[in-house]
Amino acid sequence: MQGKRFAAKHADKLIDPARREILRAEEIVNLLLPGFGGTIADIGAGNGYFSIPLASRAARVNAMDIEPRMLEMLRLRAEQADINNITYIGGTAEDIPLDDNSQDAVLFAFVYHEVDYPVKVLQEIKRILRPGGRAVIADWGEKVRELGPPQHERLEAEEVQKDAAAAEFSVVHTEIRQDVFWVELKKEMAGSP
Repeated sequence: MQGKRFAAKHADKLIDPARREILRAEEIVNLLLPGFGGTIADIGAGNGYFSIPLASRAARVNAMDIEPRMLEMLRLRAEQADINNITYIGGTAEDIPLDDNSQDAVLFAFVYHEVDYPVKVLQEIKRILRPGGRAVIADWGEKVRELGPPQHERLEAEEVQKDAAAAEFSVVHTEIRQDVFWVELKKEMAGSP
């Protein structure tokens, strides 16, 4: 893994209409928030490709990114859309600055291939999820297009599933498409098998 971190100077690619053809943000929103309400963390939020649509359904979106310029772009986009239920948080996926058991859902989209310690990241995601909470890990599949990282940085859904097992998550569902995949995880309730 250990891909090169996405550069903020290319942020326009994150909201490119061609990206919507590959993965509609609404699909992920529907997975995480089938109803309305709840608190969701968008880890690696970038300039808000997912945070903006999540904010239309969540009570609160905690948008976290390591890059302050990305968070500023997200803040400006949210202001333009008159969205005021997003909190902007600087931080890393290996040390998420949110309280234990504080999130109903977590999205970690298209940055898994960039992390050095994926099991540690998943443990952090599990830590901030409430019991019964769900996480979606989405990333680029093996097919290379103009969008996404180079081939050597891409991974397979099975790698995420293996890491999720090491982090003691339950895998609920895996969707594999030509260009992208996502793995839906659940933090079991206390005392559940």
